[in-house]
Amino acid sequence: MLPAEIRAVADCDPALIVHTEEDVARLLERPAFSRFGRAVVIDADGRPVGLVSITDVQRSLRAYKLTDHSDRDPRTRPPVDAFPSGSSSRR
Repeated sequence: MLPAEIRAVADCDPALIVHTEEDVARLLERPAFSRFGRAVVIDADGRPVGLVSITDVQRSLRAYKLTDHSDRDPRTRPPVDAFPSGSSSRR
């Protein structure tokens, strides 16, 4: 059973719940995330730790694109972090 805080937000669609370790690409594929533009982020114990929005993802991707990656092989680039340091969406 989900904690009351999560149920209040995500009762309508469980697709609006995302785990901290989940791949951002999978989140972007969810129709509910596209519709609502945000999802509740939970930790391994199912506790809410914040929200992630489409704007958060866009900012992270822009920051990644602006960083010089010329010294890296594109096949070995690390995944884009949905919660960059200082993100206001993470509690």
